[in-house]
Amino acid sequence: MVQTTASGVSSTGPSFECCHIEAVIWKVPNLVRPSKHLYEYRLVYVVSGERVVGLENERGKGDHYHRDGTERHYSFTTIDQLMADFIAEIEKRRKQ
Repeated sequence: MVQTTASGVSSTGPSFECCHIEAVIWKVPNLVRPSKHLYEYRLVYVVSGERVVGLENERGKGDHYHRDGTERHYSFTTIDQLMADFIAEIEKRRKQ
């Protein structure tokens, strides 16, 4: 049996009347294949109970995002860029 230990890098979850934002990022000891980095993450922007934007990686799917009901590959580079991309996607939706 393989023992793994993950350490949290960031976790936020402000809720407002209009929406909920959550960002959870772990540094993990092993790759979450097919991702090629040592992070596991889940970032989500929910409006009226529906996910509008989500970025995550999971075993088997790797890095991907959900936008307006579609799922596509996401090219992860750094945590800072991940957060910047997430915030930019939220800002686009809030201006609509």
